Amino acid sequence: MSRNKGIASFSANFEPQVSAPLDAREIVETKADLLLPATWTANDSGVYTYLGMRVSVFND
Repeated sequence: MSRNKGIASFSANFEPQVSAPLDAREIVETKADLLLPATWTANDSGVYTYLGMRVSVFND
């Protein structure tokens, strides 16, 4: 198989109605936040980072 297929199949798009990224992990305030474990810990205490994940620093 050439790729891992997702677990949720849907043929639609999202209309977030919020002025923020759909994936909250996409932005951090400072470069120092990139090193804090709390930045990457989800509400269920899991850490779901991956190689190639894009993150923007917006205030440093």
